[in-house]
Parts: sequence; C-alpha cells; structure tokens
Amino acid sequence: MTKALLILFSLGMISCSVKNDSFAFTDLNINGISPEQTSNSLEEKMGRPDTVSDYESEADIETWKDYQYKGNSFYCYENKWIGFELRNNNFYFFKPEIKVGNQIEVVQSSFPNSYKNREILNGSGFVIIDIKDEKDKNTDSFVLVNYNASTNRITSIHLGSK
Repeated sequence: MTKALLILFSLGMISCSVKNDSFAFTDLNINGISPEQTSNSLEEKMGRPDTVSDYESEADIETWKDYQYKGNSFYCYENKWIGFELRNNNFYFFKPEIKVGNQIEVVQSSFPNSYKNREILNGSGFVIIDIKDEKDKNTDSFVLVNYNASTNRITSIHLGSK
C-alpha cells in the first residue's frame, strides 16, 4: 500500500506540473450514477453488493466501507460515496466508451489535454483527469486512467488525490 501511495503522490506531482483537462465533481458518473449517492441509494440503484468490507485508507487514516460489485469497488465514508476503483468492463467512467478493456484513445475525445499529457511509468501508462469544484477551481482530486503501455488497453480507472 505504501508503494501505491508513493506512486499516487508522484502522479499528483506530475498532474500539478502540466495542463490537464478537468471536469466538475458533480459531472462524475459511473454507469450514469453520480457521486452524490449515499451507500443506501447506491444499493437502490445497483442492487446488493457482492461484498461489503472495511477498507483502511492510509492517506486519510479513516476506515471506509468497500462495496464490491463484480470485482469493482465503490468506497463510502459516513454513508457518502467518496471513491471508486473500476477493474473490469462491467462499469464505465464518464461515457460508455471509457471503461476497462477499451483502447486508451477513447479518452482523447472527452479529455484531449489529459490524453496528450499521458505518461508511462515502469511500463504502465496513465492519464490524469483533474476534478474541479463548484467554483470552477481545480481540487486535489483527480481520476486516474491506467493502461497497458504495450497494448494501449485501459487496465483500471479510479479516483485519487494529490
């Protein structure tokens, strides 16, 4: 986990130094579901999760609930949806084309600057898409789209913070 946090911190630093696209947190959606959902309304829209377990957030020193649906995680804290990690093509991010397994080029039409600034680190590619607040200012949050640098296929999509 510490290695993952170091990589996320490094990615956040890269994100600070380049001009990426951004979108409002309220425009974020997974299969059309917005992050304004509570864990109860998440279940109403998606059904019972396969599993619910505790997830220790090292960055925030909090215990979150990990609602897993078909191998994908939706994290909730104090009954609010605060994060996600998509690991397969059962869910899409933002638009139906942006999902695990698709070519990374699908990101380009919605987020051209972020796509242009994509990076490869230790053989893994990534695209950072910044998230802005209601006042149109960038926040510490971003969406990280990971891809296999040799196949250009998206391998995971998740929410991160700098």
